Amino acid sequence: MPRRLLVSVGLVLLVAALSLTPPPADSRRLGFLMVWMPLVDSLGFPYNMDAARFIALGEHPDRLLEKGNGRQSRPAYVATGYVLGSLLRPLLPGTSSAIVTNPTYVAFVTLNFVLLIAAVALWDALFAERRWTFAVLPTALLLVANRVVRDFLWMPHTQMFNVLVPVLTMTTFAWAVRHPRTTAPRLAAIGVLVGGLFLYYGSGVVLVPGIAAGLVAGRRRDGGVGPSLGAQLAALALGFAVLPIVWWVVVVLVAGEFYSAETADFRQFVWMLDAARSVRPLAVVARRLSTFAWITAQIAWFPATLCAAAGVAAFVAGVERRRLVDAHGSLLAAAGVTLALVVVFFAGMGWYNERLEWNVAPPLLAIAAVLLTALAERVSPPARVAIAVVAVAASVGWLGHVMCEPRGEVTTGTAGVRSPACRVLVPFSG
Repeated sequence: MPRRLLVSVGLVLLVAALSLTPPPADSRRLGFLMVWMPLVDSLGFPYNMDAARFIALGEHPDRLLEKGNGRQSRPAYVATGYVLGSLLRPLLPGTSSAIVTNPTYVAFVTLNFVLLIAAVALWDALFAERRWTFAVLPTALLLVANRVVRDFLWMPHTQMFNVLVPVLTMTTFAWAVRHPRTTAPRLAAIGVLVGGLFLYYGSGVVLVPGIAAGLVAGRRRDGGVGPSLGAQLAALALGFAVLPIVWWVVVVLVAGEFYSAETADFRQFVWMLDAARSVRPLAVVARRLSTFAWITAQIAWFPATLCAAAGVAAFVAGVERRRLVDAHGSLLAAAGVTLALVVVFFAGMGWYNERLEWNVAPPLLAIAAVLLTALAERVSPPARVAIAVVAVAASVGWLGHVMCEPRGEVTTGTAGVRSPACRVLVPFSG
């Protein structure tokens, strides 16, 4: 097995094992619409109503075509669970009442693991050169050591895309910069793939402007030669639209209308129209954006702090900005573009929570990795060892902090559920 895949599997399995919890003494600690689901002996995980709905749809995917079904915008996730579940059904005798051996549950969780391993493998591929070894492990651990993975890896849900999509956006941007002369037919095919990702999870749409920005940057670097940029962008956009439009037509023909719970129930993106019709539209927008900023700070403060600390240290050590850009400009551009895209997309969504706002963390971690590597290349070998020790200790400490935090959708005033791993990672945590 290649080293990159071994690292990815190892990190994911580590966090997966540490994410399991004992049952809470008081079920109310799990929060609204949550129950504790046993998995192995006395360990399990919080399980919410969304997971139950995904399992029901994975067993009966035809229900997606019923009028008003709230998961019509994520048919590919349901279809994959159904296909994998059908393949596993002869091997697993379980029923809906036995979660561990329920083939549909196992199918969705297997998909979660595959998505997360893919995210770590792509992350490692961004830093493929030998010099990146210094920074890739600590930041890869931080990529998966977060509340999103801890709370949703063992649950049938689409939340692993909040780790995968920003990494995939950086990857595809970097690819487009290196291949600015890609033909329109090939970009159309890539657009179709991105449209398929969109049917798994809506934030996949950010790959389209990410790839477009990469093509523009690559063409500027190469002097603008190659196929028409307009034709390239049109092919990418048209390819992206194919599968979503086909699915929309099928749903409308069968159910009579396409129902989007995201816009109808949570007013995602359309809240701006609501704000425009309100008495004080600017106040509504300001309140929404301040909420986005506050929640983003709650979930991404540690990656942002690491990024800032690495930047200050690099400045003090005399790392020159021009040399930094010359050596690492492509990756910095990928991280910067991705950060801008996810901030615009998720701020514009108007419905905010920590698992969505985690999308800003991967590009911050990529910037931190660049700065740490530039710093290591600047200082003496003993200082380099010290920096590596500090980076690894900070990552492991953050892992312990995440595992010891109250978990699940905890309501105000409750203590939540702590992983038994916190007694090993932080023995004094109680």
